Amino acid sequence: MADPEGTRKLQAILAADVAGYSRLMQEDDATTVNTLEAYRAVFRKRIQAHHGRVVDMAGDSVLAVFEAATEAVRAAFEIQGVLGERNEALPETRRMRFRIGVNLGEVIERPDGTVYGDGVNVAARLESIVEPGGVMVSGTIYDHVERMTSVSFTYTGEHSVKNIAKPVRAYRVQFADAKPTLSTQTPPALKGRAGPSIAVLPFANLAQDVSLERLCDGLTEDTITRLSKLPDASIIARNSTLQYKGKAVDVRQVGRELGVRYVLEGSIQALHDRVRVTAQLIDASTGEHVWAERYDRAAQNAFDLQDEISRSIFTELNVTLVMGEEAASWRRGTKSDDAYELVLRGFEHHNRMTQEDLTRARRSFEKAIQLDPDYATAYTELAFNSLNMIIVGCSTDPSADLERAFQFARRGIELDPTQGMAYICLARLYMQNHDFDNALLHAKKAVQLEPNGTITLSLYAHILEASGKPGEALPQIDRTIRLGPRPEGWWHWLQALCLNQLGRHEESIAAMKRHLSISPNALFPQVFLVSLYVSAGQEQLAKAQAQEVMKIDPTFSVDAFLKGWDFYKDPSTIKGYAQNMRRAGLPG
Repeated sequence: MADPEGTRKLQAILAADVAGYSRLMQEDDATTVNTLEAYRAVFRKRIQAHHGRVVDMAGDSVLAVFEAATEAVRAAFEIQGVLGERNEALPETRRMRFRIGVNLGEVIERPDGTVYGDGVNVAARLESIVEPGGVMVSGTIYDHVERMTSVSFTYTGEHSVKNIAKPVRAYRVQFADAKPTLSTQTPPALKGRAGPSIAVLPFANLAQDVSLERLCDGLTEDTITRLSKLPDASIIARNSTLQYKGKAVDVRQVGRELGVRYVLEGSIQALHDRVRVTAQLIDASTGEHVWAERYDRAAQNAFDLQDEISRSIFTELNVTLVMGEEAASWRRGTKSDDAYELVLRGFEHHNRMTQEDLTRARRSFEKAIQLDPDYATAYTELAFNSLNMIIVGCSTDPSADLERAFQFARRGIELDPTQGMAYICLARLYMQNHDFDNALLHAKKAVQLEPNGTITLSLYAHILEASGKPGEALPQIDRTIRLGPRPEGWWHWLQALCLNQLGRHEESIAAMKRHLSISPNALFPQVFLVSLYVSAGQEQLAKAQAQEVMKIDPTFSVDAFLKGWDFYKDPSTIKGYAQNMRRAGLPG
């Protein structure tokens, strides 16, 4: 018997709408309608060319369905490319930018051709969180199209969306050959960035006190300047947010118009000889509060006041959005703002794990110590830096570098015995020396000190994995991923190695692909994926992946790549990876 509601199908759904449509209509409704009709024609043509069907074009929205996931993504790419070129010919204020979400899911198709269901709802939610001019796809789409050569994908995390029970994996589409034109309201730094994008709205003068206006402007400017130093973050310039000064705004609309994920807004009011400053960070995709704080201070020195509060906001958002719990203790470890910012800058370079970046990171940490000789975090990061020089194979004297790393880590503990980072660093150094008893002892101490620290937890998991305890490591990795303020590719790399040791090969491959979705240009996951395919018995895929590795690095050698990887308790573990890599055709 036929379903009275309609026919159920698994289809790729494309949902789109116009960013800032209400403003465009308010300013010039006739021109807006004409532009909309012309742009809808582009949608119709490209959707039809890719064997899709337009379901609805109500208001400023577009809804279409496709039989194939790849055709839906290609259509989205071509639409944004054409519309981007057309927008270049229009004045900035008249450009019409669509946001597109693509999902693969079940829909119910009625006899009149309309479709509805959770599959449609997810596509609509995805387009609400992507930047104007961009494309966001769900995890179900990604799983079907990840090997498309014309595009790459950046994992943006799991998103809780309205009326959908489970969080949705989301990936921002990046186009390898030709990127669609993104909103010119969005600064170039935002394009393709994996870190948080933030707009700081002008602080509001709730007291309407003229004497507080300068403090509002100064605090806004100081906060923008400081936040611009957050690693991997993209901060909208003040001249772009000034348009909202003195206006009641919908932060979700601000997010769409400026192409940012987060909006920081605040206010100032006078209380006799004191002032009260409030600040709150809002997720512009959902309208939900992420962080909020209130500061009551004496109003005697405006410059000191705005410096203190902007610095506090910087530290709090660094913890909330970027570095995790560890960053709070890093800031408390020094009174020098410059030393702290040098450590953050060094950490950003350090995470890229290239010889050039590790060298730059070392210089930053050394400069931080020159500014503050008692800065424990700088010594700890210098210890990690020496270790990673060994691991990536660019140390000219591994023994000497390892000894220096021990000295730096112990100095970090002497200066601040309450900081878990120094203990987890020392634990990792013991692991490098094959002293697993001391490694686990110090790792547990680190986790006791910082139970919610993503670095301490992930390195504890790494030590368990290298000790031959992958089953114990996996819960620590899962906790790290849940706690992380932003996805880190290497967590999934570590997850993949644990799953591989446990014989869960398909899950292992999926985890390594998650690493690649976050860090598509990283060599490490590309190489280890070769070995995982071999372990899973997928020889052809292993050989194809080995060819991809050689394209990335024609000088690649297995021996050189694994030179610093002799820290496993069971030597056969790393030998097994090496054998698999060679079996798939990697040289050396």
